[in-house]
Amino acid sequence: MAGNGFFVLKASVRSIYSPEVPSTDGSETATVLVACAAYFYMHDYPATAKFLTPEERQTVLAMLKEDSQGLATHYDRKFVWQAMKDYKTYIQMGIYLGLLLTVYAIALFAPTIVKELGYTAAHAQLLTVPIFVAGCITTLFFGWLSDRYVLRGPVVIGCVIVSMIGFIVLYTQEKPGAAYAGAVIAAMGAFPTIAIDLAWAGSAVGGDVRKGTAIQKWEAEADLLQASHLLWWLVQEILEVSARRSYT
Repeated sequence: MAGNGFFVLKASVRSIYSPEVPSTDGSETATVLVACAAYFYMHDYPATAKFLTPEERQTVLAMLKEDSQGLATHYDRKFVWQAMKDYKTYIQMGIYLGLLLTVYAIALFAPTIVKELGYTAAHAQLLTVPIFVAGCITTLFFGWLSDRYVLRGPVVIGCVIVSMIGFIVLYTQEKPGAAYAGAVIAAMGAFPTIAIDLAWAGSAVGGDVRKGTAIQKWEAEADLLQASHLLWWLVQEILEVSARRSYT
């Protein structure tokens, strides 16, 4: 939700300075609205989920008990400190940061690459869709593959290699068509890594409280990355608008 809110803010600022350019198709706004509504419809625990029948509730609780592997599910402050002091939490933060950088690099430069193809406005927006659709498809496929063979790290490494190939194509090719293909390949490798890495780290960090603490630290790191990206983008946008107005 934070990521979509970030793009909504970008679109709003851009529409103020450049109202002739359709910066968003409304999908980001819809995502934020649905996320807000989901707060009132999502249940905290299977035991309190009213839409489950008693039989379904018992089945889900049994599956969760087996999945917990005897780890603690209740809150205790010591579990928070255990997660804070665990060095593996910070190693995972570094891994997560590296993966996020590739995803945001694609999100940032995809419109620029499409613009180099000679399209503008609505056509340029449409041509960014295949990049993210390809990333969505590979996310589903590699997520299924990692579950099927119970492998996380090797699958993440494989996806990173695919992403590296895409970025190499982007770096070495000057033709917009080849660069566009590189962006698609990079997205196909970069996008699956986030979901798989979170599943990998979350399943290995410990009980519910330790898991929640560690994941929130990783997500806070993602928010800081978005904030720095937003600050950089706002500076660039203001400078561009100032230069355009001075020219006119």
